[in-house]
Amino acid sequence: MGTHHEASVFATREDWERFEKQAKAPQGQVEFISFSQNGQPSEILLATEPAAAAYCAWWRSSGIKAGYLTEDHEVTPLIQADFDNAALSERARRDGLRPFRLMVRRIVYGKITIISDPPGADVYLNGNSVGYANQPMTIPNIKPGEVKLLLVLGGFKPSERVLRLEEGQAIEQRFTLEKNQGVVFGQAWKNSLQMRFEPMGKDLMVSIWETRVSDYEQFVKSRGYPAPRPSGFPQEPEHPVVNVSREDAQAFCKWLTEVERKSQLIMQFQDHEYRLPTDIEWSHMAGLREDERMSPGMRDFESRNQKVFPWGNSWPDAEKVGNFADMSASRVPGMSSARTIPGYDDGFPFTAPVGSFPPVGGLYDLSGNVQEWVEDDYSRVATNGHGVLRGGGWSTYQYDNLYTGFRNAVPPKSQDPAYGFRVVLAKPAEKAEGGP
Repeated sequence: MGTHHEASVFATREDWERFEKQAKAPQGQVEFISFSQNGQPSEILLATEPAAAAYCAWWRSSGIKAGYLTEDHEVTPLIQADFDNAALSERARRDGLRPFRLMVRRIVYGKITIISDPPGADVYLNGNSVGYANQPMTIPNIKPGEVKLLLVLGGFKPSERVLRLEEGQAIEQRFTLEKNQGVVFGQAWKNSLQMRFEPMGKDLMVSIWETRVSDYEQFVKSRGYPAPRPSGFPQEPEHPVVNVSREDAQAFCKWLTEVERKSQLIMQFQDHEYRLPTDIEWSHMAGLREDERMSPGMRDFESRNQKVFPWGNSWPDAEKVGNFADMSASRVPGMSSARTIPGYDDGFPFTAPVGSFPPVGGLYDLSGNVQEWVEDDYSRVATNGHGVLRGGGWSTYQYDNLYTGFRNAVPPKSQDPAYGFRVVLAKPAEKAEGGP
């Protein structure tokens, strides 16, 4: 047979036992009976279709490793469905355990040409990314059978098709994608909670302001998550949420990721996710360049000589640059004027609505309003597991604590009326920091 080879005998107990020794064989799906093959007594293997397929997959893998098969070969079971023998057990008859022979042949591949309208969609074949359809894109060497195609493009609904590809067949598929309100990395965007994001590089979108009371309330109501403790001062929907731990902030990010993947505003297929910024990402947001190989604690120590604020090198005398412990706070009963910034009045004794002060690089409240949780631990070697807060807050009055490089190291379960967070939307490649 020029195109394929068929075994002349059924698979045997000996074959199966070799499979069991070398790989994880299915259990409880086989039996053996005595049967004469080519005039010689043997114990032939009776198997379910899944067990026969698993055996063939092992046989193919072994053949490729041994060098007498290539990746272009397939091994399939030729199951004798009409096999009848007095020795067949009741279970074998009931569950379809039958003997099979092996067939080995070269795969006759097909190919599919993809046309994306608009162009540029990421193309997935059977769950694996195979490139971008910037122009008509031909995918060669596709194994015949059921084929799943998925096209994903930011700002458009994902489009999926299931096709049947025959041996040697060439198919052309044109996809006209339907626009939606989904994220397009590299472009300003507004999500389902009306949180606004700006791009930072090609793989990261940064919320321009801190997570608001209204944002967090949606999470609490939807998930049944415990609400933050009362702040002790007036909080409106546009104020930053406070009294949240790092774990609370991470739970919010997980919830929002799930919600917007379901609505296809962010791409589950590309593992887009909301999370807290890393410590080094937060520094980049505020314009501070630091050594990515260091831990946040080491960067904290190194940055103390960089006496720079997000807005510049000196404290402005009259300009309102952020919400800190100011003269308005000193007028609150019980607040000591010694714990405020002399002569500075931002007009807010406690938190302010997000975006109330001039932005830095398009981002608001990188200094003041609330201290912001980041993803990292303060140390990569210490066992105390302290988290990191950046940026100072409405109760911060010491200049050293308002420098861009300052880190507040506290346990990640800590909750405080000055602790909040902002989120980023990331592609997975940008999630981890490098270095020891």
